[in-house]
Amino acid sequence: MCNSDKKIIIINGVMGVIGSPIFSYFAEQGEHIIYGISRRGLYFEEYLNTNSGKLFEKNLVFSVADYKKDNYEIDIDNFVEALPDLPIVFIHTMGEYVTEMNRSGEIKVNNDNDGDGIDDNVKRLTYDVSMSFCKKLSQLKSQVTFVQIGSLSDKYRIDIHGSWLRSMDLLKCDLKNLCEKYQNFNALILNVSSVLTPKELIDRPFVSLKTNADMRYWLPPVEIARFIDGYTGTEKKRLNEEELYRKWPNITQDHFSLESYKIRRSKELFKD
Repeated sequence: MCNSDKKIIIINGVMGVIGSPIFSYFAEQGEHIIYGISRRGLYFEEYLNTNSGKLFEKNLVFSVADYKKDNYEIDIDNFVEALPDLPIVFIHTMGEYVTEMNRSGEIKVNNDNDGDGIDDNVKRLTYDVSMSFCKKLSQLKSQVTFVQIGSLSDKYRIDIHGSWLRSMDLLKCDLKNLCEKYQNFNALILNVSSVLTPKELIDRPFVSLKTNADMRYWLPPVEIARFIDGYTGTEKKRLNEEELYRKWPNITQDHFSLESYKIRRSKELFKD
C-alpha cells in the first residue's frame, strides 16, 4: 500500500465491471474503510450509528439515492453529512458512454428533452450526479480526492460520443472551480483504454469478430485500482488528468480519426 494513513474509499457504481474490482482491491488491503454505492443495496440510513448519526467504520455496500428522481441531491447531502471524519477518496465509475450513431453512420442525439444537445441520461449520470457529490464533499473539513473514470479516446473529440464529451467538459470546468476554491479538494480525471471485461463484449458484440481488436492489450480493472492507490498516496492538488493504458504495438496513426473510428465502431456494433 502506498499510503498507510487511514482513509474512506467510496466507489460509486460498485457493482459495475470497474467498480467491483476496485472495491475488492482496496478491501483486501485492510487499511481503509470501503463504502460501495449501489442501487441494489439498502439505503445508507439503515447503517447509521444511532448514537453519532455517522456511518459505521466498517466496509459496507449500500444505496444512496435513486438518480432518476429529481430529489436525489437531498439523499446525497444526507449521506455526505453522515460520513466519518477521515480523508476521503471518492471514485465515480458511473456514466453513460453511448455511441450516438445509427447503421447509416449518421450522428444523432437521443433523449434530449431540454434541447441542450446532450442526452439527458448521459448528462445526469456523468455530470449531474458527480457534481452533486463533489459540491457537498468539497465543503467538508477532511481532505477529499475525487476520481472520475474517463475514456482514452476523449482527447480526440470523436463526435459519435458527443453527449459524453459535452458532459465531461461541464464536469471538468466545475471541478476546476471547486479545486481552486477549496484547498482540501482535488480531483483526477483518469482516462482509460478498453477494459478487459465481458461487458465490453456485450456492449460491442462484434468487436472480436469483425475488427483487429487485440485483447492482450486491453486494461484489466485491477490496474485501474492500483493506479488510483498510487495516485492518492502522493500530494496532488487541483485538477489533474491522466491516461492509463497498455501500449498496443500495431495501432495505426488514424486509429482515433473520426472516419476510421466510425467504421470500426459500426463493425463492433452492427452485424450488417
